[in-house]
Amino acid sequence: MRVLLIFLYLLSWLNTTQAQDSVTGSWSVTGNYHHGFLIAHRPMVVSLQKNHLNALEFSILKTTSGSKAWHNIYNNPEIGISFSGWNTGNDEQLGNTYALIPFINFPLIKNNKHQFAIKFGWGVGYVEKTFDSDNNYKNIVIGSHLNCALQFQPNYSFNIGEQLMLGGGLNITHFSNGSAATPNLGINFASITAGARYRFAKTASGSRANIPAFTRTTRITAFAAASFKETYPAEGNKYAAFTLSGSRFHQISPKIGLGYGVDLFYDGSAVKKQEQKGGTVKNDLDYFKSGVHAGCELAIADVTLLLNMGGYLFNRVTGDGTFYHRFGIRYQAGSNIFVCMNLKSHWAKADFIEWGIGYRINRQTKK
Repeated sequence: MRVLLIFLYLLSWLNTTQAQDSVTGSWSVTGNYHHGFLIAHRPMVVSLQKNHLNALEFSILKTTSGSKAWHNIYNNPEIGISFSGWNTGNDEQLGNTYALIPFINFPLIKNNKHQFAIKFGWGVGYVEKTFDSDNNYKNIVIGSHLNCALQFQPNYSFNIGEQLMLGGGLNITHFSNGSAATPNLGINFASITAGARYRFAKTASGSRANIPAFTRTTRITAFAAASFKETYPAEGNKYAAFTLSGSRFHQISPKIGLGYGVDLFYDGSAVKKQEQKGGTVKNDLDYFKSGVHAGCELAIADVTLLLNMGGYLFNRVTGDGTFYHRFGIRYQAGSNIFVCMNLKSHWAKADFIEWGIGYRINRQTKK
């Protein structure tokens, strides 16, 4: 959660007047080597740390041309997709992992010789060895082969020729299934990277779009989402989960929106949770939770990154705590319709993934 807050802050600070790269609009390929370790984010994960991890990552990417306003607002970011294979350093309990991650690389400092950027991606990951009560009970971090994969990577690169760059950086990669299967403590890798990048073009011209004058808007959104989740003990039953949510956000800059809203949740696992705590479900209201949230949104063309922090007003299920969080991504599928995928959690503990569809209304306020 702290990493995401830092990421949003850095992008809001990004200067849009940096010198433009002379090869905007060009395609590139990169190869990177990772060396690092499995993060023991809980004491029980320490036993899974065996040896240092190693990985190879290959990407194809394109520097945006500057032909759209958001290209220039974010200093001509790079858009691409990467494939990585990881030797986790624990062949017995974890095996190898693989990830296919679409990403955006946001330059914070850029000129014709150097670039410092932050790469953020969200895709799918595969874990070779998962929890099994009979054969792999020591793997207490992940219960499914297929997972979501997130990547956060500050990186630096410099030119050594017209088409070749060398560089390196720091990396955090996270695997989680959003409690679709337990256990789901998640797998976190930290690594340093080193690699090379080859551009297919020496020069490429781009038509630089003007950045329109910023107009403050108020955005009202509502979405409905459905999911399923599994509770402990591992390899148990799966339960339905639903969300209804409404928000009011104020766009305070071309990038950042701040706002608040209300949520209504249905949790089909309420019976199981109450039984585990020695209680019982008294009536159907015990399946429902309600809360209020505040948050921020980062707008990138038709994509919005979302971070909410909320508190329950009504929740009879013990053990979840007072606060909940939501990190998500939305894609604007029409003038008013959007689709979304959000991870709802209680601090670092995933609750479920919200797969939803929503409606948005924009209202202009003032320039």
